[in-house]
Amino acid sequence: MADRTVQDFKSLKEDEVVGEIAIACAESRNVNFLSKCIGILRDDYPKIKYNLYSGDSERALEKLDKGIFDFAVVVDNVDLEKYNCLAVRSVDRWGVVMRRDDPLAKRDFIEPKDLLDKPLMASRQAMVADLPKWFGDDISKLNVIVGLDLSYNGSVLAKEGTGYLLTFDGLVDTSRSSRLCFRPLMPELTTNMYIIWRRGQQFTRAGELFLDTLRHVLGE
Repeated sequence: MADRTVQDFKSLKEDEVVGEIAIACAESRNVNFLSKCIGILRDDYPKIKYNLYSGDSERALEKLDKGIFDFAVVVDNVDLEKYNCLAVRSVDRWGVVMRRDDPLAKRDFIEPKDLLDKPLMASRQAMVADLPKWFGDDISKLNVIVGLDLSYNGSVLAKEGTGYLLTFDGLVDTSRSSRLCFRPLMPELTTNMYIIWRRGQQFTRAGELFLDTLRHVLGE
């Protein structure tokens, strides 16, 4: 934080803004709004740099509270009353990633009963926050053999037939050339996304510009 304060002080003495913005970021294809923000700022403020950190909400919030991160992109089940936040209008849809030659791949969607006797892989956060809402009382019957942080690692295991990966749509290559496919959950399960920052946070000039751009891109 001291280094970033020095950078911001330098920017006050120069015509151009110099600084770094640290963002904790959930895994989602809907983080494309960050690309739009960076693109808008890049032409006028090319010396602003961005550091993205992947991880679950618990670790992201811990470092956000300590001032290590400027912003955090988080999904549902965060106490938004503690933070300033902007809502991302797109939602993430849950489903199962599996091999194309798997019998369940013939289905158009996956129901809870289809997975009760299957080896499953999912993020530890999802098993606590999201999936209990879908499985209900059957959550205790699941055979979760691998807990994950990143869906890509799970996709590698799914490709080898290790298990069925519960994840958001769009995080894994399931194109026609892939050995994997995605089937949505039924009933549908979706997750909202937010970008948050600490209440009373004092931003650097770079951080202020980024926040203004976020509001513009997200329509706030």
